[in-house]
Amino acid sequence: MPVLKSFCIYCSIGILFLFLMQSTLFPACLTLNQRRVESRRDGLLPCIQYSPQYEPNSCSQKNIVKSAIKKYFAPALLSKVGMVRGNRCPVVT
Repeated sequence: MPVLKSFCIYCSIGILFLFLMQSTLFPACLTLNQRRVESRRDGLLPCIQYSPQYEPNSCSQKNIVKSAIKKYFAPALLSKVGMVRGNRCPVVT
């Protein structure tokens, strides 16, 4: 089946290209981000440079998602109703 063979070759080249792109682009982005952090520049507007005595406010240091999961989602899942509901509708991976 020549159509299937050409499709598989096309897909394998695409997967190889994605692998190479992620292998090179991701470390490059991490390196650029580390340079930005070390030069004390803003994440949204890198043209803004912070002074050496800059301290981020306490509100920006809070992890809202983590606290919401810990306070609401985990207790709901671990309750009797959550466990029964979870057993009836398992997540398929």
